[in-house]
Amino acid sequence: MTLASAAAPQGFLSPTGVEIAFLLVGLVTLAAALVTVTTRQLVHAALWLVVALGGLAVEYLLLTAEFIAWVQVLIYVGSVVVLLLFGLMLTRAPIGRS
Repeated sequence: MTLASAAAPQGFLSPTGVEIAFLLVGLVTLAAALVTVTTRQLVHAALWLVVALGGLAVEYLLLTAEFIAWVQVLIYVGSVVVLLLFGLMLTRAPIGRS
């Protein structure tokens, strides 16, 4: 094996494990985002939003952007979704099927 063949790119048809994981997590994140905007129950939408934002944080980890991933988890998943759920729970509007 020469140095030129070792440095040659793998090509499009031979993805690495990280690329496969990136694709799978991206598909799950996209599906969760679609369910978030199409569901009729607000609490379920908030929980699917947690899944979508968590998947986005995993995508950042796969891109080796650890700081941005932790900021995503702490600010969006930890704060914004909790604030949204508190706002839903404190309103007097019926939630769900009731």
